[in-house]
Amino acid sequence: MRPARRASSFPISRRQILNFAATTVFAGFLTLTAPENANALSGPERHVTKIANSVIRLANSNYRGKTLHRKFERLLSTHANMNAVARFSLGRYRRQLPAKLKSRYNRLIKAYIAGLFVYYANDFKGRGLTIRSSRKSGKSVIIDSRIKGSGTSKKILWRVYSKGRRHRVTDVNIRGVWLSIQMRQKLTQLLKRNNGDFNKLLAFLAKYKNWVPQS
Repeated sequence: MRPARRASSFPISRRQILNFAATTVFAGFLTLTAPENANALSGPERHVTKIANSVIRLANSNYRGKTLHRKFERLLSTHANMNAVARFSLGRYRRQLPAKLKSRYNRLIKAYIAGLFVYYANDFKGRGLTIRSSRKSGKSVIIDSRIKGSGTSKKILWRVYSKGRRHRVTDVNIRGVWLSIQMRQKLTQLLKRNNGDFNKLLAFLAKYKNWVPQS
């Protein structure tokens, strides 16, 4: 009877098997983490990365006070849908805003929101942004991100509305609070206390026209 034929003239050693297994696992790990690669980011994620890096640079800068406030206001006007946030902040009173006051209200809200970013500037300090995940929420996308600091990782959520290739941030979640929701609660409560008097609302916002909180 003919002797059995060897399966291969180059037998695989134990070390080769372990190396092959390690390489396979590492390749799988790279596949799982691929979405964090910039090339794999969606349009809304790229938009958030762009605006977040600009916010981080401002937070890390030596700008303070009114100068920082103006720069945040300019940045938000470029990348965020400030008019949509302004409308949302009025809640059920939105349709009651007199046309003649609309322009002034929008300007004051923009300054107010810039003040919030000055207030939360320390939360945006860090070395860069990492996108963790994205999920649909109605007509918007909620993007979960982390700002990398020295030994820390701060969670920031972004709500992005897209129309075609145009993307705009409509809300930001810092310390577990959505800023526009917090602002809507404050403004609608003020209107309710004053029987829907928008002049009272504008007077309140005017006090924060150059809001530059220090803590």
